Amino acid sequence: MPDEEPWRAWSNFTFTSNSGHVREVDLLVVTPTGVFLVELKDWHGSVHGGGNGWVQTTPNGTTRRHGNPRHLANQKAKELAGLINGVAGRPGGRSRI
Repeated sequence: MPDEEPWRAWSNFTFTSNSGHVREVDLLVVTPTGVFLVELKDWHGSVHGGGNGWVQTTPNGTTRRHGNPRHLANQKAKELAGLINGVAGRPGGRSRI
């Protein structure tokens, strides 16, 4: 990521959505082309799947099932967009992941 304007990034912060849920954001990146919410995972090995479920195979061969993190990241992005647009005086808002 360039170390110049208008690029910005914030990591490891929380916010409270309009619904009262406390959300954690791993990384929020602002670029000339958009704002991106990044969900980070500390998973080792390989991951496959899609839809609602992902399967992680660890280096020792153990498999672990995980919910698709995109669903929660999408919800967080929409909630954060709603808060930002509310402060900026814009109704609704559009978020895309």
